[in-house]
Amino acid sequence: MVNWLGFGVVFVVVFTGICLSWLVSEVARLIGWRLPQHAGSKFQRFSLSDWLMAIFAGPRYLLRVSWIGWRHGDFAPGLAALTFIVACGWAALLGVVILELAFLGGFVLT
Repeated sequence: MVNWLGFGVVFVVVFTGICLSWLVSEVARLIGWRLPQHAGSKFQRFSLSDWLMAIFAGPRYLLRVSWIGWRHGDFAPGLAALTFIVACGWAALLGVVILELAFLGGFVLT
């Protein structure tokens, strides 16, 4: 028997993580965040904002790079599928954290 409720929960969690990743990357783009320079004499250390961008916007960027790489023939279909699974897992982890914080916030606010 198929547990449709479980599939629904997984879909909501992954969707929440992907939406959070998209939202963070768009807000960062609007406020002017740029990748740090790591070539030649202009090497910059990673700041806290760079680490937070990697954590929260990573699934979107990983999906984007794997999609572009697959379309241009740089990625084999198996590698593209693997990066899609990894990005969805990463988004699911973010989604679980955000939904748990929202659940906790509901208890705190009431």
